Amino acid sequence: MSDYVHWATLGSLCEFLALPENRVTLAEEVDRHGLPVAHMAPTARARTAKP
Repeated sequence: MSDYVHWATLGSLCEFLALPENRVTLAEEVDRHGLPVAHMAPTARARTAKP
């Protein structure tokens, strides 16, 4: 075990309804390969948000 570096991962899986406000666009920022970075703009409506 001493050969392993210390690391942690936190992830989640979400599903959004197909609403006009929920969109993915390409930002002007590029990654290390020169490709545009995806920008997510999700919203939560009263009927989809859990109390």
